Amino acid sequence: MKQVKKILVVGMDRNRVASGLAFYRTKAIESSSNKLEANPAFETSSWHLFGGNGLMYERWFPVDQQNDKTLLLIGRNKADLIDGNVLSHIEQAQEIKEIKINKNGQQVGLYYYRVAKGYQSQPAIDKDPANNQLSD
Repeated sequence: MKQVKKILVVGMDRNRVASGLAFYRTKAIESSSNKLEANPAFETSSWHLFGGNGLMYERWFPVDQQNDKTLLLIGRNKADLIDGNVLSHIEQAQEIKEIKINKNGQQVGLYYYRVAKGYQSQPAIDKDPANNQLSD
């Protein structure tokens, strides 16, 4: 049986996106009839993986323990997902997609996300993963 690798969800800010994702992903699972064994709060990190300030996420997810992981990067700004520093820490990056948040038929928010494979805690100086995108 093929084992599925877990994806680490990374909120690309200090803590607001990461904390919101951890909280609401947990609430969604708790209210679902399809219970999962995983706890989303323990699978959600912050942009400290790329040198930003991640508050307690820095203690909960030490950068050197995340090597080779696949990440789902989620941010409020597209620029946070294409930053050269971010790209220097990953081997492959999928195209950026949007998540539109609607309430009562009106768009109230917009987030961007991309899958990033092969995280490395030490940036690769000579590598540009933007040229090595994953196919859908």
